[in-house]
Amino acid sequence: MTSAGTPPEDPLQPAPAQPQPQPAPVGTGTLSPDGHWLWDGTRWIPAPPPPAPVPPPGYPPPPQYGYPPSAYPPSADAPPGYGAAQGQLAPAIGPAPGVAYAGFVARAGAAILDGLVFVVPFITFITVIAAYANQDGGSNSAGVAVGVIGLVTTCLAGLAYSIVLPAHGGTWGMRALHLRVARADNGANIGMALSFGRWLVYIGIGAVGFGWLDVLWVIWDERRQSLHDKAVGTLVVRPIVN
Repeated sequence: MTSAGTPPEDPLQPAPAQPQPQPAPVGTGTLSPDGHWLWDGTRWIPAPPPPAPVPPPGYPPPPQYGYPPSAYPPSADAPPGYGAAQGQLAPAIGPAPGVAYAGFVARAGAAILDGLVFVVPFITFITVIAAYANQDGGSNSAGVAVGVIGLVTTCLAGLAYSIVLPAHGGTWGMRALHLRVARADNGANIGMALSFGRWLVYIGIGAVGFGWLDVLWVIWDERRQSLHDKAVGTLVVRPIVN
């Protein structure tokens, strides 16, 4: 064995007289026993460092969704290689191994489920409160106050549902259909700031009368993005089922 600072003896020198047989001469490109020196055919030179290990493709899935392995990283620090090459769009099948872009039908189904989560309880709540407030000839001020408080609470819950849940992966309707909102650059959860901006763009597009275009844009877009997804750099994805 040799140290990192001193090369081994010249392998082409005559072997000293010893009772045991000597190994054959070292060939060009042979490493020394300690791995620090390389024989170039005439002398020992420092061996180049070994190549850095290449990580396997794909990223571990977030456990709460049950995605297949190699789907998305657990944080925003995704390793290189996510998505398409720089300056190019990812292929239409999906942004990473094991996932595909969620199309119009899947996203519409999730939106319908999300609507049922709020619309049915909201209509039931308003009906009960209206009946309660109309008691005593409509003079039940307590019923009116409860109705106003309930309406405000419902609106606040709707805001939280539309911003907080997508920030951490998706709404209940999306999770029921195994969809996920992700950053387009690395596949991580989009976080609160990006989710809030995404919601503002969605509301703004609807306010100027182009909500229908925002919804239908998913049909022909290569990465199945709506306009509010494109504006903030997000994707909606689903696991590939083999």
